[in-house]
Amino acid sequence: MSSLCSLCVLCVSVVVILTNQPQRHREHRGSTEKTAALKDVFKNDFKIGAALNRRQIFESDVRGAEIVKTHFNSITPENVLKWALVHPELNRYDFEAPDRFVAFGEKHGMFIVGHTLVWHNQTPAWVFQDEKGNPADRETLLKRLRDHIFTVVGRYKGRIKGWDVVNEALNQDGTMRQSPWLKIIGEDYLVKAFEFAHEADPSAELYYNDYDLELPAKRTGGVELIKKLKAAGAAVAGVGLQNHNQMDWPSAADEDATITAFSTLGLKVHITELDVDVLPRTTKPGADYAVDIPVTPQLNPYVDRLPDATQLALAKRYAELFRVYMKHRDAIERVTFWGVADGDSWLNNWPMKGRTNYPLLFDRFGRAKPAVAAVISTSSAANNLKWPVELTAEQDHRRLLDLLQIASLRPGVDGNNLQAPNAVNYDEAKANPYPILPDPLLMKNGKKVTTAKTWWNQRRPEIVADFDREIYGRVPETVPGVSWEVIETKQELKFDIPVISKRIVGHVDNSSYPLVNVDIQLSLTTPANASGPVPVIMELSFVFPPGFKLPAGVQMPAAPTWQQQVLTKGWGYASLIPTSAQPDNGAGLTLGIIGLANQGRPRGLDDWGALRAWAWAASRVLDYFETDKAVDAKRIGLEGHSRFWNDLPVDSHELIALCAPRPVFIGAGDKGDEWVDARGMFMAAAAAGPVYKLLGKRDLGVKQFPQIETALVDGDIAYRQHRGGHTTGPNWPTFLTFAARYLALQKGANYSNHN
Repeated sequence: MSSLCSLCVLCVSVVVILTNQPQRHREHRGSTEKTAALKDVFKNDFKIGAALNRRQIFESDVRGAEIVKTHFNSITPENVLKWALVHPELNRYDFEAPDRFVAFGEKHGMFIVGHTLVWHNQTPAWVFQDEKGNPADRETLLKRLRDHIFTVVGRYKGRIKGWDVVNEALNQDGTMRQSPWLKIIGEDYLVKAFEFAHEADPSAELYYNDYDLELPAKRTGGVELIKKLKAAGAAVAGVGLQNHNQMDWPSAADEDATITAFSTLGLKVHITELDVDVLPRTTKPGADYAVDIPVTPQLNPYVDRLPDATQLALAKRYAELFRVYMKHRDAIERVTFWGVADGDSWLNNWPMKGRTNYPLLFDRFGRAKPAVAAVISTSSAANNLKWPVELTAEQDHRRLLDLLQIASLRPGVDGNNLQAPNAVNYDEAKANPYPILPDPLLMKNGKKVTTAKTWWNQRRPEIVADFDREIYGRVPETVPGVSWEVIETKQELKFDIPVISKRIVGHVDNSSYPLVNVDIQLSLTTPANASGPVPVIMELSFVFPPGFKLPAGVQMPAAPTWQQQVLTKGWGYASLIPTSAQPDNGAGLTLGIIGLANQGRPRGLDDWGALRAWAWAASRVLDYFETDKAVDAKRIGLEGHSRFWNDLPVDSHELIALCAPRPVFIGAGDKGDEWVDARGMFMAAAAAGPVYKLLGKRDLGVKQFPQIETALVDGDIAYRQHRGGHTTGPNWPTFLTFAARYLALQKGANYSNHN
């Protein structure tokens, strides 16, 4: 496995060019034990079901079908038995998909549920009309209802074990919905539907199914409706609580009260369409209508991934719900999820279309989310689950200060009040109190390093240990392994250049602690017409939050973009999202790869932090590049900006020296960028030069700080300050000229035998 010597270097922007095989990194592949099957965990409590879409029914969604076979012992069709699909025209039925659905369930020994016979939605208009398009009369509609139920239920008599006979007959206030069924037939349409279904298959369980029965008024109306149906002789065996939940609604108390209300009627309770919507709503809880409004970033905030904190909150929400279900396990017959994996969910397109939602137990890659472990933790056979410790950034900071026995820290510089005692200083005359930087070739015992062997075997390990101990923290002895998956590949034009674009995810093995889920996000674009593997420039990329606006005066780089410049050279480019491996805040340190490695516990004083975790993620990407035939893994450039390369005030030249003999380009801006100290960065680059020279490479070549926009690119350490402020954009042409000296080498050329 590849590893960077140390990824974070003093600068606004840096590119480290890797033209050799880096050192290997310890990595623990972890347990291969699979997540316990949900159906087995709850086998003594209730059935666990899922709603299947057409692709899962026909098993073209191989991964989804395998999840169903592994985890569920009950299935419901999401759509294929709804009237509009199974009986689209008066004299035409389509049983192809329903037949496959029933066969799938029988093959795998599942309890099969039919959904749904009578609904105001997804019922063709012809059902309610005569041959002239006018409203049908009562007798006509009753006959059609009976014929439909006898045909559909009768076809699967003794095979489909339970039917959602009537779906959503109530308004939110508990009154009867004024559907065409009610308007044409009258309120007894419900009794008739149960009567016909019972005649068609006397052995089948028959259910009334509805959503938001947790609303007190609707719950009361539902209880009264069931009482009326039973009084009329309807064979109602159970009530279905859909449980389309939100993160904060219904409460556990509301759910508890609802289950109690229906179970006391002598009915079995079924949780029939369970999911949890994690996205913002524009409708109140219980609203059953779609909204036709533009999908803004604020309404669709998690396009790329669900943040770790929200992932944990979802897991806790599912645990809260299942604790209620377990309390009523004597009354609950079945808990069915409305979908298999996040990508299948109807909530990606409701109540508005085109959003990315995460409402189920399995993610878009078919992996168990932390919610699975949370659900399992509520079972009667589960061990006590130790949730990740949740601390704010301030609480974690205070905890570390207490461990260090530090009462307080001196305040940082104040960039807003220039009269403050700790005002920021941009006056070079007042800066640089220590102009003589420590000699990177002077060992701790006072001896001078004079050979490459001594550098590699003695001095370099000393510096690494210093940074591990004092700056970045230590990576654990064993870190969970990463398995890479290409989730999308497409050929397209970018900047009028034919390319192959890939979206790639690095799944980190979380079998040792499933409450933390880590998926490293990576994209890769390479020229489609390349004759072989190409060099790749990888950026550690920012993902701005929804609604983010650039500060006043800051502009995005003008065309051509760096990506276009890279492609024009015949190279590829990649983008790693470091925060997908570790959140960029102190509150997330019990989540991400750090939290996974620590099993949700807070860090020790020597443990790694976010910067080191991002470096680890970049190293794992290098592992992936070694497996991708489109990439020349020995010719990689790594580029980062601002804190993705970390601006450090202490001994930064020694950090740069750790990159030797790899080529390094260091860049900075001017106005608006003074706080990152362009002169100090130059000094660090120059002071790292002796190490490069010791290893047979060229240093910066000058000791005097150059005029702005002077390109110092003749050595293996390069530097340039531009006039564009806090951005990398103006330095890209200069960097690419510098990089071409190395990335244009012939395939397989070895830049150095050392790491």
